[in-house]
Amino acid sequence: MATVTIQRIVFPAGFELPAPASEIDGLYVKREIADTEEPRYVPTVVPAVLDRTSVRVPQGALLSTDTYFNRVHAGYWRRWTDIESLRVDIAGQGRARMAVRRSTANGYETTMRVVEGDLAEGLGAVVDMPPMAGGGCLWIEVEPLETEIIVRDGRWSVDVPTDLDVRTDIAVCTFDRPDDVLALLRSLRSERECLDVIDRVWLIDNGTKQFTDLEGADQVVDAWGDQLSHISQPNLGGSGGFARGMFEASYHGEAPFVMLLDDDVVVEPEGLRRAVVFGALSRHPIAVGGHMLNRAEPTVLHSSAEWVETDTMRWGPSPGGEESIPLEEERLEYVLDAAFNAWWCCLIPTDAIRKVGLGMPFFIKYDDVEFGYRMARAGFRTVTLPGSAVWHEPWTLKDDTTDWTLYFHVRNRLIFSALMSAGLPEKVQKRRVGTVVRDVMKRDIVRNVLRRAYASAASADLAMQDFLRGPEVLHEPLQDVVGRIRAHRSAYPDASIDVPTGGAGEKPTSILRTKAPKIPLGLPRSVLREFGVPVPKIVLPIPLPMFTKKSADPWLIWSMPEESAGIAELPKVADHWWGLVDVPDAWVTTVDGGKVTRRTRTPPLSRALTRQAWETGKAVKDEFPRLCDAYAAEHGELTSPQTWAKQFGIEVDQ
Repeated sequence: MATVTIQRIVFPAGFELPAPASEIDGLYVKREIADTEEPRYVPTVVPAVLDRTSVRVPQGALLSTDTYFNRVHAGYWRRWTDIESLRVDIAGQGRARMAVRRSTANGYETTMRVVEGDLAEGLGAVVDMPPMAGGGCLWIEVEPLETEIIVRDGRWSVDVPTDLDVRTDIAVCTFDRPDDVLALLRSLRSERECLDVIDRVWLIDNGTKQFTDLEGADQVVDAWGDQLSHISQPNLGGSGGFARGMFEASYHGEAPFVMLLDDDVVVEPEGLRRAVVFGALSRHPIAVGGHMLNRAEPTVLHSSAEWVETDTMRWGPSPGGEESIPLEEERLEYVLDAAFNAWWCCLIPTDAIRKVGLGMPFFIKYDDVEFGYRMARAGFRTVTLPGSAVWHEPWTLKDDTTDWTLYFHVRNRLIFSALMSAGLPEKVQKRRVGTVVRDVMKRDIVRNVLRRAYASAASADLAMQDFLRGPEVLHEPLQDVVGRIRAHRSAYPDASIDVPTGGAGEKPTSILRTKAPKIPLGLPRSVLREFGVPVPKIVLPIPLPMFTKKSADPWLIWSMPEESAGIAELPKVADHWWGLVDVPDAWVTTVDGGKVTRRTRTPPLSRALTRQAWETGKAVKDEFPRLCDAYAAEHGELTSPQTWAKQFGIEVDQ
């Protein structure tokens, strides 16, 4: 038998952080210890971090590892591995008392073991883990007995067979982010313990800006040596980049896993190492995903376990899960089931790739979703592991409901729905696609028309049209698809994105609608005008089912004056149908605040786009059963290494 560390106790120092260490230290060191009915030592002084694995605990202070990165999320380890007991060890200087604490799924806390001794000789304890099927965590609390102490080299470990293979390849997909790539490669080498589990790094470069041109890149490349393979290829999107990484790791690598990483993530190296150990110790082959921490708010958990809503086929939090959780306020005891792992951070067994194939050639969006569900159908498990996390830009800072990426949201969601519906009774298929099409019409067509985001509405319609073309649309060269979408969007006035005008707008914007209306009475004059409907000064409410309880206010009969001349300049918060109905012409800020887009009321365009999308949606519903069979029949070919090799421009053995 051999001993493997499942989790080290670490502190925010020694690697590249998304924020100053002082801003995120609460994810590592507990700042306050809550008093409870059980007699506890309540500190008056906060421990001071010395380095990555050491902390000074003054007399009168208490070190608690009941934090996001340092508690053991035991419910997950107990459920998916055969671990029934763990050993915890600490070293350092001074005499100390160490208590091993446990929480249940509902947050109830108990003390499991208490040991005392000289840290110079080491303190350790073995604790049994109950089933903990619903959840629960383990952590330690250390207090000085005489004078201040220094605690270092804390770790949780378990005995395992000596032949356990704890290695992974890393596959990074990048497109013109050389600075991020260089920082990521440095972070992966920042700690010996993390580097020990990395066999090779496959850097799949879809762009033209090379990180090797940056100052200091030579040293990083030399440090990695033969472990780093930098592969340049045409822009095949995230799908093509990750498919290439999966291909190389599965057919040319030797590690049992490959970890997919976005190029712009900031990794917690210890979290990456934990995911690999978790995958190696799992009783069944398993995909292990990492949490997404908000890079803009580094102590906020933006996304954890995810699944897909059956009717609309949109992804979202798993049952019981939430988004945007302040981690210093939540312990995350409950075990959440995940249906798939997003590929910003996802460990995949290479055996699974060889069995089920590579990702779908979607370019972007839904490739990770579809692959996760395909793995599940083949018998592979999926878990999203707390404490294994990366910092990443959240999708709330992107305009993917109005920019060119909307096309892929709509088209790929329909294809995924077809694949998941293949083999079901036709009645069920039509009911499902009817829900999806209604959702597309509401969210992606009508909403964008009312926002004058005509290019986006046209992109959604084009996506439905391309879905109707069947699997042949996915056999087209991936590097050409974005150009085709941009060309299609360019015919619409809002497609161009410009730099801010700096106050060039002439219309005052001191009065803005920033909330959806409250009463479902009908449509305002301004919305009717959107579609070129002639209306008198006063118009009776016209009921419309899509406008629910959030969809009305007094201006349903009388709208705001529209006589002011010039082009308004509106912030992103006003980019809703209710924010634009009173403004015939406006510049609207993009979500990042760096650019603006023109939104001009054009009733003929509103009518034409809505009519066209309605007809396309009807065709999708009529043809859906046939398309389910067509996409399912071609699925194996689309995900095969041989087909992908043609996209890569390489030769492979048949």
